[in-house]
Amino acid sequence: MPRLSWFALLPLGLFIQVIPLQGQPPDLSIERIVIEATDTLSFKPRTISGLMKLKAAQFVARGTPFSRRTLRVDAITIENFYISRGYLEAQVVDSFAVTSGNQVEIYIKITQGQQFRLHDVVVVGNRLLSKEEIVQYLGLTVGEPYNPVQVRTRLEALRHYYQDQGKLTIDILEEIEVNGGVQLRLSISEGLTYKIGDITVVGLEKTPEWYVLRELLFKSGDTFDRGELLLSQQRVFESGMFGAVEMIPTLQAAEPGIADIEVRVRELERRSIDLSLGFSQEEDPGGGDPNTALSATSQWWHARILDTSLRTGITLEGGLILQDLTSPTYLVAVDIITPWTFGLRLPASLRVYEDHTPYPSEIRRRGVALSLLSRRTKRHQFRGSLGWDTIDAEVSDNTATREAQRSIKFEYQYQGVDNLLAPTKGTIFQFKPSLNGTFGDTVHFYYRIEADVRRYHSIVSKMVLAYRLKLSYLETIPFGGARVLEPHHLYDLGGSTSLRGWAAPDSFLVASGVSEAKGGLIKGLMNLELRTPLFWIIGGEIFIDAGALRVFLEPDDLEDTSEQGKLKWIAGWDAGIGITLTTPLGPIRIDTAYPLGEYWTGKPTYQVAFLHTF
Repeated sequence: MPRLSWFALLPLGLFIQVIPLQGQPPDLSIERIVIEATDTLSFKPRTISGLMKLKAAQFVARGTPFSRRTLRVDAITIENFYISRGYLEAQVVDSFAVTSGNQVEIYIKITQGQQFRLHDVVVVGNRLLSKEEIVQYLGLTVGEPYNPVQVRTRLEALRHYYQDQGKLTIDILEEIEVNGGVQLRLSISEGLTYKIGDITVVGLEKTPEWYVLRELLFKSGDTFDRGELLLSQQRVFESGMFGAVEMIPTLQAAEPGIADIEVRVRELERRSIDLSLGFSQEEDPGGGDPNTALSATSQWWHARILDTSLRTGITLEGGLILQDLTSPTYLVAVDIITPWTFGLRLPASLRVYEDHTPYPSEIRRRGVALSLLSRRTKRHQFRGSLGWDTIDAEVSDNTATREAQRSIKFEYQYQGVDNLLAPTKGTIFQFKPSLNGTFGDTVHFYYRIEADVRRYHSIVSKMVLAYRLKLSYLETIPFGGARVLEPHHLYDLGGSTSLRGWAAPDSFLVASGVSEAKGGLIKGLMNLELRTPLFWIIGGEIFIDAGALRVFLEPDDLEDTSEQGKLKWIAGWDAGIGITLTTPLGPIRIDTAYPLGEYWTGKPTYQVAFLHTF
């Protein structure tokens, strides 16, 4: 370790200075963050620093660049955190010092003060709801720390509840008295219960008014309901005929208790063209996991056909899968979309298409798909579809098959993450049952059930812990007839979005000693990743993959149709590290994985792919 004489330390002190908030030197990195308390500190320093956007460098994480404005925001965030825990007099003072080497030391000084608890709730003017119902709605408990942030949020929701019951002009005044404890006083002026008067539509030029009115969940004479108003606005917009929709209630001065509704719309242009370029996950036509691709899409849309809500479009899509750059994927499709089906508000689409996927085996599909989509919410989506397909598949180098397929599919998806491209917290859940029939030389039926759950947790220094569990099950009807199915109907494991220790599904089968297997009837897959930003656009990840497959083996005597073949479990797991490059199109991933256990060879498998594994 180099030594430094005492007189050399004197000029070093001249380089340390406290910088006032009105100025900031450029390109400063954060050396450390110091959490101090003038009285007591009820929360651990790690909890406090976890609230901040500014981060000091730790382990492999570089930390965040210093910003005076972000420091001020962090101080306000910490102060609000204390206030929300009942420390109503809390104060947070931020400062920083710059040392030599463009390093910043951040100081957060906290005066938390007394913690105030809710002593009593007084409610006056309420008629629609009792005091007990209001207290329960606000989530208040006498004796617990008073949280003014929660109260204000819940009060806004309470106002919306009153407006759902026709109380359009509801007014709630919040007052608190602090004297050792907190007494909350709510003065409620409910006002009249409003009925809906005249409904007018403004902005129509070519579209008949009926296409707007049929989307409304209310009519003249109904009690005003804010929730139905917002949902009706969403339905009119989702009809695909309008680019903007606004619904404005207006109180009648001449007739108290009546609110007229004005619906303002802006009609969409009849024709539009959409162009996009980005990374995508191409669905495997068989039972495998998606393949990542660089894809380009062009869509031409023609809306308001015959001045109705019908619209049609042509989609042209091409892509390159990194595992097979010599043969691109493509999709050509014609779509007809309507928000109403058989007089019901059930959006439907009819697609005529042809697509081609070269990897892991070459498959070309042509067919028609009819999809029914129930009302989509922010997080939930249900979909059902009927499919009529003709499938040309390459079974081996010299063998190809053609078969017709009919299918009934259902899908439920819950989307609860903060960012679909790079999630840091939340959950995604998918459930996909389907019934399928293949029609070649003979007719065969089978069903699938697939479930996929993904969880993301944001932990220290912007690290993300992510894990996925996927279960898939396939059975033929009658049972035990797996030998009649072609390989592209069965499940597989291996590849950049599955078991990364094996370059492709066929390599996993070979390593497991079942290279003759057609595929799997049952599949289990688990992926665990720790993702962290490193520097600039570069991130890192550590991962473990594990999977099991119940494969189907052909019978020894292929001429004996009474022998159904054998089923065998194979399993494998791997571990590795990876580098991610963040681009405007999404992350690019370079993984190095080692098969473990009985598959250990000491040789890594390298995978390059677009987007995260899951």
